[in-house]
Order: sequence, then C-alpha cells, then structure tokens
Amino acid sequence: MKPLAYRNFGFTLLEVLVAAVILFSSVMAITLVYRSSLISADKATVKVQQTAVVPSIIEKIKVELNDKSSFNQGDKIEGLGQQLGVNYRYVAEVIEVSAPADKFDYTTGKIESFPKKFVLLKVTLTLGAKAPLDYIYHEVAWL
Repeated sequence: MKPLAYRNFGFTLLEVLVAAVILFSSVMAITLVYRSSLISADKATVKVQQTAVVPSIIEKIKVELNDKSSFNQGDKIEGLGQQLGVNYRYVAEVIEVSAPADKFDYTTGKIESFPKKFVLLKVTLTLGAKAPLDYIYHEVAWL
C-alpha cells in the first residue's frame, strides 16, 4: 500500500475524456431534437395560417365568379389576390353550362324549358408561394 502522500485523488485523463464525450453527445442530441421541433412548429404555423383563410378566399372567389356575365364551355377564368397576408391564385375551368330542369305546366299541358343559366366550374386554388398548398373543388355559378 502506498503512503498517503503518494495517493492520487481525482479523475484520470481517460475518465475525463469519456465523461466529456458523453456530455457533448447528449447536448448535441438535445440540440438536434430542439432544432427539428422548431422547424416543424414553423411549418405547422404556416399551414395553419394558410388554411385558416381558405373559407373567406372561397367566398371571395364565389362572388367574383357570380359577377361574371357570360360563360362558355371550356373557358378558363384566372385570378389572384391576397387575403389576411396569404397570397392566392385560382384557375376556374367551365365544366358544364346547363339549364334548370324542365317543368310541366299543368294549365297548358306542355313542358316548359328554361334557358341555360347554371355553370359548373372546377376551381384550382393555390395558396402561398414559398410552400404552396393546392385545393381543387367544384363551384356553381349562375348567369
């Protein structure tokens, strides 16, 4: 047994290096997890902001389409704008122009036909520029 004066108290260099490697690798792992969660949170915030304005944008597009005076089969109507800080672009393609159903007039005994005044449109709505989000839906307009 060594005398008390020659005993080493503390850690060896190898023990300190192993402890440092363990500490730095755990800090690095925590940093990566934190960074990826921040990136995911930012992406989620952008998606929520974009989807929150969709109902008001759809209503605005509906009003714009109903203000148009004439439609022909195959027409494409395009528009763009900004709503609550979200840029959007839409393309509405005329799928069908039709009339209301024929009606039987019981006083005259004849079938009454109506002019074509309903329009079925396929609308493609694109929100945002950096991370675009696309919606496709059908809209009915009338003349």
